[in-house]
Amino acid sequence: MSSLASRIERYIKDLMAENDTNCLELKRNELAQIFTCVPSQINYVLETRFRDEQGYHVVSRRGAGGCFQIIRLEVTDDSELKQLIDRVSHSDMTRQTAEGLLNRLLEEDFISKNEYMLLNAAISPDSLSLAGKQENALRAQLMKNILITLLRVDY
Repeated sequence: MSSLASRIERYIKDLMAENDTNCLELKRNELAQIFTCVPSQINYVLETRFRDEQGYHVVSRRGAGGCFQIIRLEVTDDSELKQLIDRVSHSDMTRQTAEGLLNRLLEEDFISKNEYMLLNAAISPDSLSLAGKQENALRAQLMKNILITLLRVDY
């Protein structure tokens, strides 16, 4: 059985797909009632599953009864991919963030399913276990090089 966070994430993504929209407005309390959880669980899902690197931007509206918007971001040109490279270059990257970025590249057809599987294996803790404390820094460097390779036009 999938985790509560995964079910909430799937529900939100399905709503976006059903409504054929890149922008969805929801209320934390209503989602919490649907999933019989506390609103802070919804916050957790928004903070971990709907980050900019994963192709989403969340806008909270203060004073609007827990209302928030989720906006699907699309990489429509190379400059947006270059901005991603810049963000990745200046930070360590957790496995979850890297997987989110790979999912985004897969969803936007920058990479195939097979490429996704290979890249996901390359950034896995098993592959990076010798890096020790430097695992997240190494993962960030790998993701930066992957993004740069996607921008190349000479092959």
